[in-house]
Amino acid sequence: MLDVHVHQLLLYAIFGEGLVSFLEVFHRGNIILELLRCILTLLQGSWFWEIGFVLYPPSGPEWDMKDHNTMMFITMCYSWHLAFAMLVVGVLYCTVNW
Repeated sequence: MLDVHVHQLLLYAIFGEGLVSFLEVFHRGNIILELLRCILTLLQGSWFWEIGFVLYPPSGPEWDMKDHNTMMFITMCYSWHLAFAMLVVGVLYCTVNW
């Protein structure tokens, strides 16, 4: 179940970025859509990295694949990845446009 859950969270970022990219076709130059696309791209990359560590941990204990608390923790980690991506894009945007 954990394998399905982490990939389902990845699909949210993929479909979100696809929708944002489609909307950018009709609203060119919209800074909100451009920044959201950058955030979702960073989220996908960092989440791929996280999936690798969750499913194939390099050392330490294995994750319990059927525990509900593990799935809730992974969901919280996804939120941390999203917040980190938003922070990185926000800092870069403010730095470039200063």
